[in-house]
Amino acid sequence: MTKKCMTKTKSHFSRPLPVANYQRNNRIHVVDNGFTFFGFVFAWGWLFSKGLWRHGLVMLLLYIPIYFFHSIVMAYIMAAFTLPELHLLLPSVILFSFHLYVGLKGNQWLRTTLVSKGYKNV
Repeated sequence: MTKKCMTKTKSHFSRPLPVANYQRNNRIHVVDNGFTFFGFVFAWGWLFSKGLWRHGLVMLLLYIPIYFFHSIVMAYIMAAFTLPELHLLLPSVILFSFHLYVGLKGNQWLRTTLVSKGYKNV
């Protein structure tokens, strides 16, 4: 019987995605490579849950004013019952880009933070 390496597969036909293991004092954190879906969906909440406080705080401080502006714009669109002009969708595009950026860079930030806390890649 052979030992399986620590890999994750998406489906039977795709090649395995390697994961990185970080260990310190018998604690192991497994960090995927590449895009993080939960980071994309939950953005600053995911950052806080993973202990990335600085990144999460910056994201939240950027997110709040844009979100409130976005709410006002969406209320205006609903009140007008017209098709939105392109500039009114700008807050949605900005918020989507924030989420996409966290999804793309989240695991890299997590790896860097774990190494700075003394975790070693095993």
